[in-house]
Amino acid sequence: MTREVVRTYNFSIREIKGRYYVYLIDRSKPKLRYTYVAPLDKVIEFYVENKGVWGLCPQCGGWDL
Repeated sequence: MTREVVRTYNFSIREIKGRYYVYLIDRSKPKLRYTYVAPLDKVIEFYVENKGVWGLCPQCGGWDL
């Protein structure tokens, strides 16, 4: 059973058979198009290994600097 857990403007996280997957939402056409990115655990591992986006640490947001 597929269930959408979280949805932002650009991304969607879906639960499928107890695992979570990340999808990119393409809004360039009238109908929404979802493109598979990776499992959520792999996205988190990549983020932590690369010190977050733009060199920020994963524990703090841009306003905490």
